[in-house]
Amino acid sequence: MAISAGENLATGKSVASAAWMWFTEYLQSGGDYSKFSHHTGHYTALAWKSVKTIGCGIGKGGKGVIHCMYSGGSKSAAPNMAGGFSKNLPAFKGTAADFKKCGLTAAEVKAKATLFKGWGILHPSGTEARNIGLWVIDDLLDPGSKSKNVLPANVSPAALISACAALFATAMFTIGIVMRRRSRPAATHDEKELLSIEQAECPE
Repeated sequence: MAISAGENLATGKSVASAAWMWFTEYLQSGGDYSKFSHHTGHYTALAWKSVKTIGCGIGKGGKGVIHCMYSGGSKSAAPNMAGGFSKNLPAFKGTAADFKKCGLTAAEVKAKATLFKGWGILHPSGTEARNIGLWVIDDLLDPGSKSKNVLPANVSPAALISACAALFATAMFTIGIVMRRRSRPAATHDEKELLSIEQAECPE
């Protein structure tokens, strides 16, 4: 193109769905927007401050392909491709106040993020995930993670211990039932025949 531009692509025909997929990539940032990352490349193009013009089109063959181009004009470098990250991407944590400015709610973002996580295309983590109410097991397993607050704000250590105890008790109960069934002697051929004879002598 004559004008330097960045591009996002997505399979499908819904630009709104594609925009949600690209936006929720911020949940993989760890709060770091200092350089390009494949985990947040679509989001950073979408949110790049110097972009003045956005154009989208849909290739309708098959499942469809959505193309969105981002340009800051002929004198501007393409977004997220030639430096300028700190200037164009202020850190975004996704708090309730952040979403309110955009006319969104944390619940809406959580619903989309949960959907994309289920599809395997999004891996939310850290403070950004906890700010929308997502519980991130990686934070609990890795005390050395960048995030200092290991538990979500609305989960107390006592509640977590109670949940783990309940899970352990359920697992032990299930194992007990399986072991008891395995220890029972199998019915012999004669017992099966006796059962069928008794059933035959007792009309319904």
